[in-house]
Amino acid sequence: MLSYTDVWDIVNRWHIDMRVTRLRNLALLVYGIIQSRSGCLSVIVRSWPHGPRRHTHRLKRLHRFLKNPGVKEAPVFESLAAIIWSYRPGGKRTKLFPVALDWTKVHAFSALFAAIPRKSRALPLAFGTYHPDRLRHSQNKLERGMCTLVASLLPKDATPLFLADAGFGRTEFIRWLQKQNFAFVVRLRPETLVRHRGRTCPLGQFNTIEGAPITLSNVQYRGKKPVTVHIVVSRLGDSVWYLGTSFSDAEQTVAWYKKRFWIEEMFRDLKSTLGLRKAHLKDEERLTRLLLGYQIAYLILSLIGFRVPKRWHHYFSSRPSLSVIWLGLHALELCLKPRHRKVWRRHIWPALWLESG
Repeated sequence: MLSYTDVWDIVNRWHIDMRVTRLRNLALLVYGIIQSRSGCLSVIVRSWPHGPRRHTHRLKRLHRFLKNPGVKEAPVFESLAAIIWSYRPGGKRTKLFPVALDWTKVHAFSALFAAIPRKSRALPLAFGTYHPDRLRHSQNKLERGMCTLVASLLPKDATPLFLADAGFGRTEFIRWLQKQNFAFVVRLRPETLVRHRGRTCPLGQFNTIEGAPITLSNVQYRGKKPVTVHIVVSRLGDSVWYLGTSFSDAEQTVAWYKKRFWIEEMFRDLKSTLGLRKAHLKDEERLTRLLLGYQIAYLILSLIGFRVPKRWHHYFSSRPSLSVIWLGLHALELCLKPRHRKVWRRHIWPALWLESG
C-alpha cells in the first residue's frame, strides 16, 4: 500500500492552495481512507501511521479538521482540474470537455457531483452537499451554480458538454444552458408534451428501430413556456431514450449519453469499495470536507489503475475486466513485491506525480 509519505508527496506535488497544517491533515485523511476503505471516522484514524497515541485524541484531530471553516473546497477543485482534464474522452482532438452531472444520497444529505467520464468510470471534478430542505427551494440554482463552477475550471477556449439524466430535463435548466452556449445531452421523460411540425403529442409517441437513432429538429419541448431543442430518439432493447441536445447528429448524441452512466459506477465505487456508505455526519460542511478526502483518494487510485499493465490483470481476477479502482488497490498490494517495483517506478508512479498546472 501507499505510505503516508507517498500520499503527502502526491498531495504536495499537486499544489493545492492550503495551509501546510491543513494540507497535512488532508493527507492523513486521504491515507486513512485508502487504508481503511471506510467512511467511519473512528476507523479512518485507526489507520493513521502517526499522531497522538490515544484513539480519542486522533479522532478529535480529525473532527477539528472537518469543522475548520478555513478548509475550502474551491482551491482543491482548481488544482485537481488541471490533472483531470487531460484524461477526458477525446483528449486534444476536440475542444469539448464532457462532464457528467448527477445527484446521489450520502446519509441524510444530497450530493451533486460533476465528473469526467473515463474508461467506464468517472473522475470527480467538483461536488456540493446540501440538506434536503434546500433542494425544495433552490435546486435549479444549485445545478446552474455547479455548471458555472465547472465552466470556470475550463481552459479559455474550451466548451463544456453536460451529460445529465431525466432529473435535469427542466425547461428552465435547458434554456439556461442554451443561453450560456454550453453543449448538452439531457434525457427527457416520454410523457412530456412536445410540438413538432405542427403536431402536439407526448414525446413517447415517437419511436424508432434499434440501432437507428433519429433526430427531431427544432422541437418545442413542454406545453407551457416551451424551449426549442433538438431531440434524439434511440431504442436500446425494450427501452427508448429521448435525449434533448444541442447536437444535430443522432449517433454522436447517443455515444455521448452512454458515458453518463459511468458516474453511477463512480458512486458505487465510492460507497461500496471505499466505504462512503458508512459515513454518518450530521453537518453538510463537515461532509463536504470528508468528500474532499474521498475525491483525492479516488483520483489517486484511478490514476494508478489507468497505468496498470494489462498483463497484470489476470493476476488480480478471472473476470475479463475490473474497475480502475480495484486495479489500483490490487496494484498497490502487488507492487510491494521486489520484482514488481521496477514497473511501479517506470509506469505507475510518474502518473501520480503529474504537476497541477
